[in-house]
Amino acid sequence: MECSQINLKAYIFLLLLTFFCNPASAEIYKWTDKNGRVHFGDSPHEKVGDKTKNLSKQYAQPTRNFSVTVTSVNYDLPLDTERKIITAVTKTFLILNEYSNIPFKESTNISIKVFGNQKEFLAYQKKHISKVISKTGYYSRKDNQAVVWKNRNVKSMLSVITHEAFHTILWTNYKHIPTWLNEGFAEYFELINVFGTTAVIELDDYWIRIVKAAIHQDAAPSLKYFINMDRTQWAELNKESHLSYAMGWTFVYYLMSSKESRKLIVELFRERNENPDIKMSDIIKKHYPKGITQLQIYWENWVFGKKTTHRY
Repeated sequence: MECSQINLKAYIFLLLLTFFCNPASAEIYKWTDKNGRVHFGDSPHEKVGDKTKNLSKQYAQPTRNFSVTVTSVNYDLPLDTERKIITAVTKTFLILNEYSNIPFKESTNISIKVFGNQKEFLAYQKKHISKVISKTGYYSRKDNQAVVWKNRNVKSMLSVITHEAFHTILWTNYKHIPTWLNEGFAEYFELINVFGTTAVIELDDYWIRIVKAAIHQDAAPSLKYFINMDRTQWAELNKESHLSYAMGWTFVYYLMSSKESRKLIVELFRERNENPDIKMSDIIKKHYPKGITQLQIYWENWVFGKKTTHRY
């Protein structure tokens, strides 16, 4: 079964309806024929010279028990904003689980609380965790909940929510991930923008400039030292220039840039979760034959080289 551009909207609707009702078996394909005409279908197109693309993952929904609950305090949360929140957080989970193949064994239920008044948000934070650690949002490990202020605009609020929501997704299954990987991924997803079924993870020039400057000034630790740091060492490195966040974000973005390095991410999550005492450099030594010294060279080349945004 296939459709050309003429009845595109109606056909995609039918395909998506089938896909969401039976995601395990339905698939969506797109191809362009030799005349430049775009077609869609539910089976791969094999005609020589036609370019076929599998869109199934792009339109996928989580295949396991996954939910996002958004509650608001003294804030009339618009339905469109709630939809954007749920869409962005769901896409974050899909990128981790379906696209990057990071396994999640348990049900993942994400809870997000949005305050309309910043003073009430700060008071709640102080009462809830005994101190104020953020003016915009924080992650409560106690309740595995993202708690945020609505911020000055929806875009800023969404950035904080996706950052903190990643922590809630992670804590469900991975409780022993080092700070650099945890915060590096949170910063990564903070820059997610969802357009229809496509998600774009933007580059962060600010973090890139910090890392470039640190490398030029010989102020950046070796990659081996950085990935083996404990939380205290991470906080100390982060004090003045936010170098810990910058290195964490750039290294995560680099690792997410290729299929080979995404496989390494899976092993970093899996092995560290199974053995909290193992050094991250030992995991890399085991699963990355080129070694961490070569990995650092590749990462630094990426920092100073040409980069492209990630699209899912």
